[in-house]
Amino acid sequence: MKKTFAISIFLLSLSFSCKSSPYMYDRPYANEEYAIANAGDVVFSVTRVEERDTGKTSVFVIYRFMKADKENLVFKYEEHYGSVKETPDLAEEKSFASSGETVSFDLADLRVFKLGENILHYSVSAVNRE
Repeated sequence: MKKTFAISIFLLSLSFSCKSSPYMYDRPYANEEYAIANAGDVVFSVTRVEERDTGKTSVFVIYRFMKADKENLVFKYEEHYGSVKETPDLAEEKSFASSGETVSFDLADLRVFKLGENILHYSVSAVNRE
């Protein structure tokens, strides 16, 4: 009896804490949406891999957070070149494809990491450019 009561209290408190974020919607990746919306600068994974004289390099796509609504997050779009196995040093390896372009994503299609984390084997699907 005590165990059942404790479990029900835990679940009740969990349900209240999950609804506290303004970016939580009824979507399959609600926790990821919250992390994305609060990340500031976020890194999406390798978009393509290129062979060069120095070995295998990759293109990372950086999106600087601009705004959010119930359907999309909007970011400024940049490309950065770096090693596949290391997060690129953005101060040294900047190569902007477009500094002012904005890109809008459906929240349910994103896999995201904050700057500084290792980025491997992730992808972005359903990119809609404004």
